[in-house]
Amino acid sequence: MVESRAHGAIAGTAVFLAALLAALLGMLLVVPFGFAVPEGIVWLLAVGFGALTAALAGGWVANGVAPGGTRSRFYAVVGATEVGAAVVALTTAILHFTPVGWFVPDLFSLVVLAAAALALIVNAVVWRSRAERSILRRDLAVTAGLLALGILLVASGMTATCTVTTCTA
Repeated sequence: MVESRAHGAIAGTAVFLAALLAALLGMLLVVPFGFAVPEGIVWLLAVGFGALTAALAGGWVANGVAPGGTRSRFYAVVGATEVGAAVVALTTAILHFTPVGWFVPDLFSLVVLAAAALALIVNAVVWRSRAERSILRRDLAVTAGLLALGILLVASGMTATCTVTTCTA
């Protein structure tokens, strides 16, 4: 029983750390576009892409440490994380882009706060969205497809924004 709790704590920590690092990386890849595209739009895209990378990384790490060989259901994990990301993006945008902005003084603090919230969401969702078995090839294809879709959505979101507003580039 104690060994099971210890394994669960280690597994949860591993998933949290993987999701945190992936969310930070995903967000930091998109945030610099805020120099050319309006910052509010880039923020929403960055949180969405960070949620995608966090969900995928957390799902794969959970596959490696899960007892019983259960597998992550990537569509469910990514979908639930993206819903949570919408809440995180709106909350952090209110904290930063409104007069309450003194609460989060700089953009990097905002990125870290959002990434931590996304990692907590992933850690909660990934353990509830498990399947008994899965085909590795299918999981890899789903991961690649979702990642490609995320990149496409970020690029098209910025392109659409720049056709409507003035972007500096």
